[in-house]
Amino acid sequence: VGAPILDRDVLLVFVIGIVLIGIGAAGKALNLGSKFLANTKSAKRDRNVDLVIGLLIWLIAAGFWLSLPTEANWFTYEPRYPNYEFYPNSDALKYDITGQNLILGSNMLFSGFVMHKPLYSAFLALLHTIAGPDFEKISLIQSAIFAVFPALVFLLTKRLHSRLAGIITALLMIFREVNSIELTSRITVSHSRLLMTETPAVIGIILIVWMVFVWIEEPHKKILQTVFIGGVIGVLIQIRNEMLFLLPVILLFTFLMYYRFPKYWLKSSALLVAGVFLFVLPWQFRILHFTGSPIWMTRRADAILTRFQNEPAVSPELQQESFTPETESRAGPLQYIPSHFIHNQKQAFLIFPGAYRFVDSLIGYTFHGNSLRLWNQCCSAENYLDRLYDFWSWQKWDGSVQKESLVPIFITLFFISIGIVKSRDKLGARALFPLLIVFAFYLLLSGFRMSGGRRVQAVDWIWIMYFSIGLSQLAIWVFQFLFSAKVPTWLIGTQKGSDGDFSAHQTLIAANNPPLHWKSIFSIGLVTLFFGAMIPIIEQIIPPRYTEETLQAQLKTVSMLDNSHILSEFLETGGIAQQGKALYPRYYAAGESEENDDIIRQFGNLRFTLAGPISQEIVLPLTDLQQLRFPNYTDVLIIGCKDGYLDPLAVYVESENSIIFRDPLPEELVCPLSTPSGENN
Repeated sequence: VGAPILDRDVLLVFVIGIVLIGIGAAGKALNLGSKFLANTKSAKRDRNVDLVIGLLIWLIAAGFWLSLPTEANWFTYEPRYPNYEFYPNSDALKYDITGQNLILGSNMLFSGFVMHKPLYSAFLALLHTIAGPDFEKISLIQSAIFAVFPALVFLLTKRLHSRLAGIITALLMIFREVNSIELTSRITVSHSRLLMTETPAVIGIILIVWMVFVWIEEPHKKILQTVFIGGVIGVLIQIRNEMLFLLPVILLFTFLMYYRFPKYWLKSSALLVAGVFLFVLPWQFRILHFTGSPIWMTRRADAILTRFQNEPAVSPELQQESFTPETESRAGPLQYIPSHFIHNQKQAFLIFPGAYRFVDSLIGYTFHGNSLRLWNQCCSAENYLDRLYDFWSWQKWDGSVQKESLVPIFITLFFISIGIVKSRDKLGARALFPLLIVFAFYLLLSGFRMSGGRRVQAVDWIWIMYFSIGLSQLAIWVFQFLFSAKVPTWLIGTQKGSDGDFSAHQTLIAANNPPLHWKSIFSIGLVTLFFGAMIPIIEQIIPPRYTEETLQAQLKTVSMLDNSHILSEFLETGGIAQQGKALYPRYYAAGESEENDDIIRQFGNLRFTLAGPISQEIVLPLTDLQQLRFPNYTDVLIIGCKDGYLDPLAVYVESENSIIFRDPLPEELVCPLSTPSGENN
């Protein structure tokens, strides 16, 4: 469900909103900036103001997010011997290793599967090319880039209501991301500092909503923009596959808008579909060539089908991200779809404050007089989770709502309702397009028996946007009630509907029936196809790092080291030699494991992830840790057995020019190798 917006965040942005209105009113009364406003055309002035505010929001967001320390969580390994560094884990590991494979000239595969989200892995490959293998450095650069997200939300919310609402929305997004990063060790979230796809998916959806608004404001002039919208949907599909849902949603929305102009709707729909098709086509051919199936979801078919079998899915990740009562496996679609849909909606509202702690914490302060305790009780994020434990321990949540949250939920619904009404007053039915996206996405998840979890983060920002519009409207009303001062329209908007302008555009559609300029369409389509083909092209251009020649060179080097005769004899009896890049080495004592490990090994072991021709986790039994040197991102040669899984007898570490043998060494050096417990792998 993501991280909460705290009561302190809402009250702070509300105060900031009133202060901004006061500053704007004072400036208007003193004619501050009047010379600039008089000498600048209105449209240009608006663009300049929005650009400055957007850049400031971007910088503020990046400053906040990058100042926070990295913490271990479900998607980040805690620092361990020998390097004591943070490394990606779970899905983040898969995306990163696939990107590393692209850099190494190997196919974009992980554990033999084609990556179904190639664009994000390619983005990580680009970051690694620029900044190297350091995980924390990569996560900081990514977070600085993704800090554009609140700025984009500002621009979109300003279009729906006002600059004030846009600023409030952006601030709430910034504070919520701060909460996500700070609480990542307590709740399973996805945020900008993790190598996950939720944040870029959100950025893409915001861009699409903004582009649709721009298009339908002047549909008679901007019909060709639909190809670009389709291309952005194609980009999102290759970041998160379920983003394909946006295509039918936009088709339905535009049909409701333009059903009186069927020719225009058919033209724009054809261009939209063409944009999606042209961008995804090259990667689909790539998948067809490798797997024999043109469906990018092939890899995930088994995981999805487990949701419809008689037994509940057993994957730890699926258990985390699904609300699956024990009886649900026997329920039909008419039972489980509404159940999951309502569950998604409940969680969406519960990200807002479930308790306003200031009153009771101040009452408590009058008795104990401890300022530190007051801060903890009124404003601490940790205290907030403890207070609403029944919900924020949501893996065990039964769907009920605590009694103390009923009034805060009513307040949330009140602000969201005001936001929807006010945005509709300004833009008419167009303002409801984001709501259509929310409900369609919830329906999609419900159809696959999924609800809650980090997946709903792709759209829950929409509720925050409407909530912020309602909150900004309250700030305007409060200021106007307290001070009878004029508030500048550049800050709070005109609050004037534009349905008349929109009707005029529809009239222009009917009168002009915008023609299609085929040369422009062909050029735009060619550009879209080219960008869609970039990853398959890059795959072919980058030469493979590991070849037969490099293998023989490494074997020759190994043969000159101590105890190399053991490896030579083992290779002659059926062992194999495998090259690759060793990433994220971590040592575990006997019985130690990660939270998401399926197996707890009762022997000490060194683990790392191998990238290159073979991508998998390598587990080397090891008890003697004296002088163990195993840097991250080093070339290795693994001598071992392979029967589906590569089981190492020894690892040659090229950067150290040393061999690390399995410890204790098996009595019989034949495949399969026995484990220290006496069992065979």
